[in-house]
Amino acid sequence: IRVLLPGHDSTYLSQPFEPNWLEKMAPFTTLRFMNWGNTNNSALQYWEERPQPNDYTYTIDGVPYEHWIEVSNMLQKNAWVNIPHLADSIYIANLATLFRDSLDPGLKIYVEYSNEIWNWMFDQTHYCYQNGNQSEPWPERIVPFIQNALDIWSEVFEGRLHRLVRVV
Repeated sequence: IRVLLPGHDSTYLSQPFEPNWLEKMAPFTTLRFMNWGNTNNSALQYWEERPQPNDYTYTIDGVPYEHWIEVSNMLQKNAWVNIPHLADSIYIANLATLFRDSLDPGLKIYVEYSNEIWNWMFDQTHYCYQNGNQSEPWPERIVPFIQNALDIWSEVFEGRLHRLVRVV
């Protein structure tokens, strides 16, 4: 079963993105995929768990990274990536490598550890608070989580750091 917008039954395989939606992206230089990645309260920890293009739905863990890259390349827009807060080092390195190797080299990648890790309504804040160094005050306790994630991206992008914008 497929649910398609009227008029897209013959084009959805070659053009999966709705043309009116693509037009609405025109004014922007950077696309932030925080909601596509279901970043807030994400349970993703291992690379094998990430959403895949052939998943039957993208409503559980988000839209696959390959589609983020596809739409960014198609529209020639920079990509803003939010790393799931539970992602292990292998996940983070694989994510960075995927974007390094697949996103048009003329585009920048904004990378951020999770989202709003200061906002108590999100699991990621509680995770950092509970799992950070308890001798560190809050919010300084979050620094190692951010530093680790951004250091991995910087290592993967060694020699190409001009493409990377680290967001804190």
